[in-house]
Amino acid sequence: MLDATALTGVLWIIFFSYWLIAARNTKKTVYRQKLQGRVFIAIRLAVCFALVYLPALSAGWLGVSYIPRTMPSEFIGNIVCISGFFFAIWSRRALGTNWSGEITLKENHQLIQTGPYRLVRHPIYTGLILAWLGTAITLGEVRGLVALVIAFLGLWSKLKEEETLLLRQFPEEYPEYQEQVKALIPFVL
Repeated sequence: MLDATALTGVLWIIFFSYWLIAARNTKKTVYRQKLQGRVFIAIRLAVCFALVYLPALSAGWLGVSYIPRTMPSEFIGNIVCISGFFFAIWSRRALGTNWSGEITLKENHQLIQTGPYRLVRHPIYTGLILAWLGTAITLGEVRGLVALVIAFLGLWSKLKEEETLLLRQFPEEYPEYQEQVKALIPFVL
């Protein structure tokens, strides 16, 4: 039987496989984030995965257990992880051909405010943060929490850069949208 942490790894692989396949059906890109920003995002992501999935990093304080690894905690962690993936996929589908894994503007870019975008402005990031939270719960070690914090800070940084671009692209609609809908957590943040 598959270990619960290994299961989250399989879930991440399935999620990224879907993400790559879905990326083929998008509009033409008219603006793309600089290479340096894209590389920095990839490095943060690699660090998060290394923290969680490299057993050698379970040494010292990173390996300290903050939650007992029990069947219920692993089950809850996997449910949170799966919920995050479903929310991110729903969000990706709502964007349709406007989507990109990078900070971009597409030809005839539209400001989507339906589906999960009624709840938060960056629901893909919300879903990914939930998936990292579920992964951290399933792992039950401090290194999972460190990965969660790194993922959150990375997505927050990317969110800020995206917001600047969206404000330039939609100078009238986006400020109103920002006033009405929180960035990541409904009614909170």
